[in-house]
Amino acid sequence: MDVKNKIVIVTGAGSGIGKATSIHLANHGATVVVSDINIESAEKVVLEINASGGIASANKCNVANFKEVEQLIHSTVQKYERLDVIVNNAGIGPNLLRTHEASLKDWDIVVAVNQTGVFLLYESSIATVLGSRIRKYCKYCFFSRFKGFT
Repeated sequence: MDVKNKIVIVTGAGSGIGKATSIHLANHGATVVVSDINIESAEKVVLEINASGGIASANKCNVANFKEVEQLIHSTVQKYERLDVIVNNAGIGPNLLRTHEASLKDWDIVVAVNQTGVFLLYESSIATVLGSRIRKYCKYCFFSRFKGFT
């Protein structure tokens, strides 16, 4: 997929795979919205991308929070007038515990981020795009990651 001149949101982009993906996409000409629950980490990635000639902006977003997901999608479309790709990278494990050591509360948080977060991004982005004139310009590419511990 050619990402040159595309508007891309990457969730969980403050570190690890999300950071690497954001830098890679920016190096190939995408404008990247670096989204992470840790805004300081997201801003560091943005500085790195912009310093190397790319275009990026930071957005704080907990993908398990509907209002924050709506704000992420809405602010991206407002700023760039479209949305082309979402890389749904945000994901967590149960506090790096083995499955038999994790509590139900730990698991509920994992499900909220890894499953509900995916749904919220789909729902909010599709609703936003279908409700606007930009729908013919929008393509989605959703990637999710999950790390399990046994």
